[in-house]
Amino acid sequence: ALFLLFFFFSFGLLFAAALPVSIGDAARGGDVGVALGNTALVVGFFLAGKAQFQTRSRAISGIERELELGDMSIERKDAFGNARIGPLKECRGTLRIALVYGTPERLQDDIRRASIYRRRLVEAGVLVVPVLSTSAPEDVEAVLAVEGTGTGRWVTKPVQSKTWQGYFNNLLKTSSLTDGAYITLGTSGRVRGSGIGSPRWDVLVSTFPKNRQGVEDPTAPPEGVLSGCSPEEADEILAEHKAFYRLLEAGDNAGMAALWAEAAGAAVDGVITDFCARGARQDGWETVLRDDRRPIGMTISDADVLVRSDDAWVTAVETAPGGGATLLATQQFQRTNGKWSVVLHETVPWGKNTVAQVVLRCDARGCVAVPAKVMNSFDRPQYGSIGGPPPTP
Repeated sequence: ALFLLFFFFSFGLLFAAALPVSIGDAARGGDVGVALGNTALVVGFFLAGKAQFQTRSRAISGIERELELGDMSIERKDAFGNARIGPLKECRGTLRIALVYGTPERLQDDIRRASIYRRRLVEAGVLVVPVLSTSAPEDVEAVLAVEGTGTGRWVTKPVQSKTWQGYFNNLLKTSSLTDGAYITLGTSGRVRGSGIGSPRWDVLVSTFPKNRQGVEDPTAPPEGVLSGCSPEEADEILAEHKAFYRLLEAGDNAGMAALWAEAAGAAVDGVITDFCARGARQDGWETVLRDDRRPIGMTISDADVLVRSDDAWVTAVETAPGGGATLLATQQFQRTNGKWSVVLHETVPWGKNTVAQVVLRCDARGCVAVPAKVMNSFDRPQYGSIGGPPPTP
């Protein structure tokens, strides 16, 4: 970068030195084209040099922000539950970081959604740090007390909250603080991604490779079932979960229609409806279940259940035949008249050296493939990264 900067400015100066001669020749009746050409070259070299300088300045600014983040403190717990305070940079080489910023109400919602993927976050070595836009200690405790946060293996709190607030406020100069934001860091401590709004956790998790394989036996008991969920509830939910995959494997269109119909109209996803209104195509189940379209021989493993009142979620790992590509599947269930029914199915690629490009989202009507980049945030997907332009009205 320094060489290019030197190159552009040096040659720009050389051509600039030749300009007076060229212009003088043109004034004396010489070749006007030569003068104009030299002028254009000077302008071009200086503009290119300016662009290189601005690019380098942005890179330096980004590195400075990453170094600043590394010096900020968090509280971590050891295997015995003992709290220890240390800088974020101590996580380098071992953990990925997901920083989530917003109001107490927004962060409680964010952590509730994240808890659906608590096991996946642990598997991928991701530590979630909720940063509140307020400094009240009771707000921090309310966020960390969300059901499903567990013993702090995947979520922890920042220390010196005003320092963290100042960091995000500086980044969000052009955005409302109520919009919220998130930043992800790799094990190197470098920023991997950012966005305005609340992250979609399955898409976020898919950007990090899985550290360990799931349970190989699909009939093995599920791990990580949330305390408070009775074994009977878990068994009923997992029975619906397994029924979905049996019908998918068999290509049973009538059975699949009956499975979704049990939700009594609740299995129509508003996100899918919105994307279809904007031009996305949803394939009906009769198309999805065709012999040349449906997955055959897929293994489903590592099921994990979370229940909150009359809503439940199952995450599982889908593996292609022969131990091939893996995907992270999320299914949402609702309890109606005492019976659990599936209302949503979603998958994203999840594996080593895999970056999710497409999210497959399905409801009672069928499935639609959506680019992952427009599914990275719940409420402001059009923003892209932090500091990007505001959405078009």
